[in-house]
This record gives sequence, C-alpha cells and structure tokens, in this order.
Amino acid sequence: MAEDFNAALKNIKSKYPIFSDIDVADKRSDGMSDQRKLEFYHREDSPTGKARVEVYDRTLTGQSLERAILGDLLHAAPSRSPAFAKLKEFLKESRTPQQQENDKQAYSLAQKQYGEKRPFEKWMKFSRLDAMIRGYAVKQWPDGYYTKEQKNLINSMMEVLSNRRKPTMMSGSK
Repeated sequence: MAEDFNAALKNIKSKYPIFSDIDVADKRSDGMSDQRKLEFYHREDSPTGKARVEVYDRTLTGQSLERAILGDLLHAAPSRSPAFAKLKEFLKESRTPQQQENDKQAYSLAQKQYGEKRPFEKWMKFSRLDAMIRGYAVKQWPDGYYTKEQKNLINSMMEVLSNRRKPTMMSGSK
C-alpha cells in the first residue's frame, strides 16, 4: 500500500513540480471517520503549518489514487501560478446558464447535507470551481458537462502547472 502511494506521489511531483513542496500524508490505514476521501489544507488551516493533503480512503489505489491526489493538489494552484489563476477566472466566466444553475443547486445541497456556511461566492471560488477543474483534469466528471472552450482552458491550466508551455491568454468571452 505504501509503495503504491509513493509511486503515485513520485509521478505527480515529477509531472507537476509546482506541487513538490506540498506534504501529502497517507492516512489510509486510519480510514475515514466521515465522508471525506481526501482533504486539502491551505497553510493557515493545516495541522503542520504547511500546505498539505491527507488521504483517508483505503479503496484509493493505482491510477485512481494518483488522480485523487492530483485533484486535491489543484486547490493550491491559483496561489502558486498567476497564469493558472487567470485561466481559472476565464473558466468561471465561461460557465453556461445550465452550469450556473447546477452550481446553485450544488450549493444548496452542500448547505443542507454538509453544513456549508460560506457565502456562495466564496464556496464557488474555493470549492465548486476547483471541483469543476478537477472533474475534467482527472476525469471525475462526465466529459459532456464541459464546452470545448472549457476543455481547452482546463488543458491550458494543466500545461501551465506542468511547465510544458507558456500559457496563451484566452479571452473570457463565450
């Protein structure tokens, strides 16, 4: 189990060196005490004072483990890459009316089922939009949810993080 975890971490950090200093803790032997499979902590919220991901779900192995860790590391991307942050704003502006309605419904559900207390805009910025990025980047959401422009934006975001190319600034228009 630890070998699987170490291999996933090595792959991620070699592809995305921007995350190389973030602690990732394998807590799978502890199991989940609630519905969380993983948890990302910003420095100010972390038990260690450093950005950190903790992995709890014992069923996460191989490719699904690697995708889950990378997905949670994406929470740190906007503060580490101005280009990523700019592309994230373009992505937010590109949401279709149906996606915006889905966001409102997801927020209401988060309030009722998980006790979400943050205002909608803060939740949108730090949770929902990150979930939208993660959903396409690590294949957790259906491909059909995204427009062609959104797929291109997220692909550009991931390329920026991997240092494979300099970003081309796209317009935020639909």
